Amino acid sequence: MRRAKSSRNMQVLLAMASMLWAGTGVGLAAGDAKTNPAGPEAEIRAAAEQLREAARQGDAERLTEMYTVDAQLILPGKTIVGRDAIRAHMKLAIAAGVRDFRNEEQEFFVGDGVVVEAGLVLFYDASGTRRNADRYMTLWKKVDGRWRIHRDMAVPVAAPAPVQATQPPAASFAVKQVEPYSAIVLPMTGSFSQTSEAIGRIGASLGGPPAGPPFARYFNSPESVSEAELKWEVGFPVPKGTTATAPFEVRDFPAETVAFAVVAGPYEASRPWPQFVQWAIEQGYQIVGPAMEIWMDGPKTEMRIAVRKPDSK
Repeated sequence: MRRAKSSRNMQVLLAMASMLWAGTGVGLAAGDAKTNPAGPEAEIRAAAEQLREAARQGDAERLTEMYTVDAQLILPGKTIVGRDAIRAHMKLAIAAGVRDFRNEEQEFFVGDGVVVEAGLVLFYDASGTRRNADRYMTLWKKVDGRWRIHRDMAVPVAAPAPVQATQPPAASFAVKQVEPYSAIVLPMTGSFSQTSEAIGRIGASLGGPPAGPPFARYFNSPESVSEAELKWEVGFPVPKGTTATAPFEVRDFPAETVAFAVVAGPYEASRPWPQFVQWAIEQGYQIVGPAMEIWMDGPKTEMRIAVRKPDSK
């Protein structure tokens, strides 16, 4: 039930979200600053706390306004071009749990209507746990009297500390009723190493904010099939009536009974799937749905499987 590379995939997902914010951590300090007679550097620094608050509130629209219409966010192996694409990736970063940043070792190079900033940016989740660190270089451009981010480059220089414990974290298993909901999903085949890319593709396709955190459902496992034969999907809950175009699909999930466990700790930690399934069976339930993981802030993961009693309809 537990996939071999899922814990590493969670680390990649959060690292990717941090990189999506790499320039944001830098550019946040630039965004809406009002003219300050002390000069561009003072304007940038004065705006930092206000814009960090926007980040903490998860305001993707506010963050996107800080970019020029033809801005580019340049990450390892990927360039995100224009406000629409940047907005989608900001939503993804927010959904993946990045909620704060701190800039260090800043250098400013002031030109005529432009400023280049270079330094180190540290990223944190909602609990205040440090997740990643990037070296960055950001080009600010003054447009209509306001500093906006025009080019943003970032290179990760530190990954989350490895998990020392080898045992799955403790979990309390229980059963609950889940209300109907809709989601946009991307069906996947093959290696789970595609997780971060798949989440990014869905985030970029959303026409509005997701209605909940990202999730994955697994229809088989590495213990039963080869890696090339793995069948799974990733998705985001969305408002009812949302539409999608191929390869994305809309799923309408019914009300159902689920066994669940919310497990705290780093995303790269292992999960107690064998104990979870055994507990459900011992309670007299049949497993009637695929394994599901919902990646929450904290960081926390909700493990979930649909269940029913043999004598129920």
